[in-house]
Amino acid sequence: MEVRRALEDLAVRRAAAARGGAVAKELSAVVDRGFAAIERRPPPRHPRAHRPVPRPRRVASGNAELVAILEQLRMGGSAGMFEVDVEHRSEGSWSDHREILDAILAGDEERAAALMDSHVAKDEQIYRSMSPEP
Repeated sequence: MEVRRALEDLAVRRAAAARGGAVAKELSAVVDRGFAAIERRPPPRHPRAHRPVPRPRRVASGNAELVAILEQLRMGGSAGMFEVDVEHRSEGSWSDHREILDAILAGDEERAAALMDSHVAKDEQIYRSMSPEP
């Protein structure tokens, strides 16, 4: 999680510097679809309905190596945490994604990085609660 946090910071800063780059519209569309999904009653319970933002946001960084490393981390040891309490976490998670997107599109690297750090900290808290104590 510590490595992911540092790399997500780099990715979101680069994405903000490019104001979303070639995937800016895709990012907006993904977030809009996410909010539409949670507004359905009942909201989808399957975690995949809540996971489409990170890859395009990372692609917006313009760094393919960074995207690949983050994808590898996501599919590694912390992958299961994205399936914990999806129904209850979705609204807050999508709100985080909307704020991060707004900062990216505004070109506000500092705000985007701070918001991403906060978002990843929540994931880290979940991950730690799932991990057995050493």
